[in-house]
Amino acid sequence: MSITTPFTNGRIKIPVKKLFLPMLFLLAVVAVFFKFSELREIGRLFTQTKWYWLVVAFVLQVLTSVFQTTVYLDIFNILEIKAFKFWQMFNATLAMTFLNYTIPSLGFAGNILFIRNMRRRGVSEGTALMSVIMEFICFYAAFALLVFLCFVYLFLKLGQIGATQKIAAASFILILCLLGWAIYFFLGNKKRARKRMQWLAEKIDMAENGVREEKRIQELLTDFYADFDWLKKNKKTMIRPTAVQLVRFLFEGFTIFFIFLAFGKLTPIGLGVVAFALGRLFATVSFLPGGIGAFEGAMVLIFNSLGIHLEMALAVMLLYRFFSYWLYFPLGFVAMRRMEKETEKVAEDL
Repeated sequence: MSITTPFTNGRIKIPVKKLFLPMLFLLAVVAVFFKFSELREIGRLFTQTKWYWLVVAFVLQVLTSVFQTTVYLDIFNILEIKAFKFWQMFNATLAMTFLNYTIPSLGFAGNILFIRNMRRRGVSEGTALMSVIMEFICFYAAFALLVFLCFVYLFLKLGQIGATQKIAAASFILILCLLGWAIYFFLGNKKRARKRMQWLAEKIDMAENGVREEKRIQELLTDFYADFDWLKKNKKTMIRPTAVQLVRFLFEGFTIFFIFLAFGKLTPIGLGVVAFALGRLFATVSFLPGGIGAFEGAMVLIFNSLGIHLEMALAVMLLYRFFSYWLYFPLGFVAMRRMEKETEKVAEDL
């Protein structure tokens, strides 16, 4: 069984059966780390939660999507794209997150959908592609800075950094290098990029293999490299969206802080930020959709290594992942359908 959502000439298929895999990973994490008696203690913790702190945590999690929306809007202002109002972009952000959590693609599944969406709103494909790459750069630049700050925090807190964290950091750096090389290999040279743009055009349009659209590809390359040349001369314009992305990551840590408060435990805010950063780090190097399993296990280990008992660690992790992962499935699916309808209406008006 799969959910198919039409866009332009093709369809994006979301394999519903594969959504059960994340649930199995989550159950495996629970089974490995905890005994039945500990699960009963977790149940007791849930019955004693202070709901008002959970409301605060939920609001903070919503704000992370607001910040992600702001990152895109900042990039659109840089590129002079006027295709989206705030709430339209907020809806698109939910839809992209949903796709990125269901399809293992390092975030490219949601971006391919978004490029198609922008094209139907009258944005050139070259400019749309540049906006996606700029968001990609902002995301990983901010995350790399966050990971560095978290390792400094851990070193000051513990006096050392574990071998597992070092391996994960090294793997992350390697992934960044490979992704940077892949982008350069794909787009670094206009002449060389021409053939590869045919592949991209087919993905965007779901055209049949072998169909060549020379004029369209030439326009895409012209627009993209015009924006790229401008960006190289105006690198400072990337500071604001990168800073907003970093703030978004910090708010993930604030969400964890208030979830701890909901269970009646006051912890340093730095603990939540470190748990999120290293959880996302392990999730990235795992290549699993949404980092399911790797994210949860890393969070529990970080909490426990910094003095949080296992039952509390798992309870906080479960609530945080409900807010930051599982909630995006129903919300993101609805957002994707709404974005489809809005885009079709805009395309008809153009």
